[in-house]
Amino acid sequence: WFAGDLTMHEAQCERLRALCCGSGSECEVRLYPFTMEGASVAALGAVRLAAGERDDVHAFVPNYTQLTEAEVKLKESREKGAGA
Repeated sequence: WFAGDLTMHEAQCERLRALCCGSGSECEVRLYPFTMEGASVAALGAVRLAAGERDDVHAFVPNYTQLTEAEVKLKESREKGAGA
């Protein structure tokens, strides 16, 4: 299953689907293109609230998928310093 913003990978997913499903094997390739929107996040939260679930907002830890510009520069300067 491939889910999310598939704009960069949709062609490869379709190629995999053609290879896998065209070979007579029992594999299945599913594509679920979507982008996360505020309304979707709110709907998921409403379900959790209705079920009585709660989170401590002060315990949240961000999970960034990309380094900030400052982190990239710090990493580069450390690598240059270690190589000198």
